Amino acid sequence: MNWRKTIVVMVTTTLVISSFAVAEGEKKYRSAIAEPTEGDFVEFDVDLSGMFQAFVDDPEMEVKDVENNIPPTFVMTYHGNSCVNFAPSECSRTVITSAFNFTLIHDDESEMYDDDTIMSMSMVMIDENADGVGWTESTLTSEAWMKAYGQDWHMEMVDVETEDITYVGSAPSEFSVGDTWTLTTETDMIATSRERMNGGEWETETTEESWSNTTNYNAESTGNVFANGVSFDTIRLSSQETGSSAKDVEYYSEHGIPVKMENYNEDGDLEMIVTLKEYRYVNEPKDGELAGLPGFNAIAAIAMIGIATVFPRWNRDE
Repeated sequence: MNWRKTIVVMVTTTLVISSFAVAEGEKKYRSAIAEPTEGDFVEFDVDLSGMFQAFVDDPEMEVKDVENNIPPTFVMTYHGNSCVNFAPSECSRTVITSAFNFTLIHDDESEMYDDDTIMSMSMVMIDENADGVGWTESTLTSEAWMKAYGQDWHMEMVDVETEDITYVGSAPSEFSVGDTWTLTTETDMIATSRERMNGGEWETETTEESWSNTTNYNAESTGNVFANGVSFDTIRLSSQETGSSAKDVEYYSEHGIPVKMENYNEDGDLEMIVTLKEYRYVNEPKDGELAGLPGFNAIAAIAMIGIATVFPRWNRDE
């Protein structure tokens, strides 16, 4: 998977709209909170069982089971007008943090692995958005401890990617069932990757790349979704990049809170489910309804970076 393309998906709340129509008379759902304050946050429960099953199903991985050593974490914190790349009065800033730690339990008859593999990953993503432009910086730190071919290995990797993003048009702040739109992003990226083995010298590589993505969105239906024991009235929004079979399905409350997300790979397999755990929203609407913070699609980016790309890369090096 090309995770650089996945990262672009995270900025849906400020993306541009090529075509958009509101169905008159239909209930409208927000795509972001109206008045966020410094320190507002949304925290999610992350279910990676679909991704873990992909390890088991891949014969080259020689994995019979995967176990979480700690509960996966994912938190988005809103920092208001504190941007460093755009004028503060015109910009929103979100910091996204995530951490995974799990064990790959290898097949008993494996000829490569002499013991189980432990993997640890953490990520910090800074997302800034202004009118028609965006900037992100993501830092992924990964480590793996394994015993293969009779030797102990400790692998470390730090990937830093900085992206300047341009959107075309204007993003909808509200949408109803039946609404569809197409969003296009143009991205310039600089990536720096550092790797080392068993505490040796770091090897560093810097690359630059540019690309354009077009994603189609469809507000499909409404219904109740349960998250952490609470029922939410939500709208189901699917998104799919042109030319790709992978798909994200998101569920937003009336005031924009991201309640649930499902991530499907190119083969149509469900890889990840994310559900709302808790939140802080100072200016929550008085009627008791919730409102959401921007950047929900970053969940897919963070999980897929670590699970779908880092370990296969290490595995090939062996």
